[in-house]
Order: sequence, then C-alpha cells, then structure tokens
Amino acid sequence: MNRCLPLVLVLLLVCFAAVADGLEQGIRAYRGGNYAAAFTYWKPIAEAGNADAQVYLGWLYSRGLGVEKDYAASAGWYRRAAEQGDPNAQYELGLLYELGQGIAADYSEAEHWYGLAVDQGFCPGELSASGRLDQD
Repeated sequence: MNRCLPLVLVLLLVCFAAVADGLEQGIRAYRGGNYAAAFTYWKPIAEAGNADAQVYLGWLYSRGLGVEKDYAASAGWYRRAAEQGDPNAQYELGLLYELGQGIAADYSEAEHWYGLAVDQGFCPGELSASGRLDQD
C-alpha cells in the first residue's frame, strides 16, 4: 500500500473543510448585509471551480451587491457553474440570454439553459442564489 495515501486523504479533507468554511463565512456575511466581505470569501473558492461560489458571485454581480453591477461578469460566473450542471446557474444564465444582459440576447440559448435547469427539477419560481442565501 502506498504510504502517501493517508497524507493525501488528510490534505483532501482539510481542503474540503476550508471550502465549506469559506462558503459558510460568505453566507453569514451576505445575510448580515456585508456583500463585499461575502465576495471576498467566495471569489477564491469560485476561481478554484466551486459551482456554489460561482453562482453566488454571479448573483452579486447581477445585482450590484458588494461589487459594481456587471452583467457580463455575472454571465461569466453563471456559465462556469452552469457548465458543471448547476441548475440554478443554468436558469440564471438562461435569464441573461433572454434579457440580453451582459450577453447578446439569444432566445435559443435561453431555452437551452432553461431546459437543462427544468430537466433537473428546477422550478422557475425559485430564484437560485436568493433561495440558498436566505435560508436559515
């Protein structure tokens, strides 16, 4: 048996714990109205590929919370999460395509992303990040 395996497993657990902690700290900051701090917690996690953090950054950018409103940046973050299969991001990206916010309006693309989200059980009445962030 490889003697490095236990060390690798410990390191992986530490990394997963750090990501979960950063996500939770960001959620607490968001709920407390400190959107800039939430952004600071989530950005490195999103850049590392975490779909939840990517959705949260898309949410902040699309609403101008803690950052300047930037639909193009929002679309970029939603796309990264949507391509990982996150139904909330797929819905939000579809909405940006439908409205032509941050990306050129494209109803075919909007329908594509909406369809992927709905196929996973997403209900359009449930707003993605707000639903996640406002839960107790």
